[in-house]
Amino acid sequence: GHHMLLAHGRAAETYRKVRPEGGKIAMVLNTEWAEPQEPNNLEDQAAVERARAFNLDWFAAPLYEGDYPQLMRQRVGQRLP
Repeated sequence: GHHMLLAHGRAAETYRKVRPEGGKIAMVLNTEWAEPQEPNNLEDQAAVERARAFNLDWFAAPLYEGDYPQLMRQRVGQRLP
């Protein structure tokens, strides 16, 4: 995931230098969506939060917020750049 984000950044940088008039660039994110099996169960809610952090937010948070999700940082620690 990290190298994909770096590659997207490099491609966006290059595109901006040669962009045709009215050209746009974006990243399409695909994810598996999770919902808690028991909506009122706190463990199920936490599992859904982890699933989203390690699927969608892994790629979206650096693009939109400038850093990986805090939950990922807590769980993965130094292994995350």
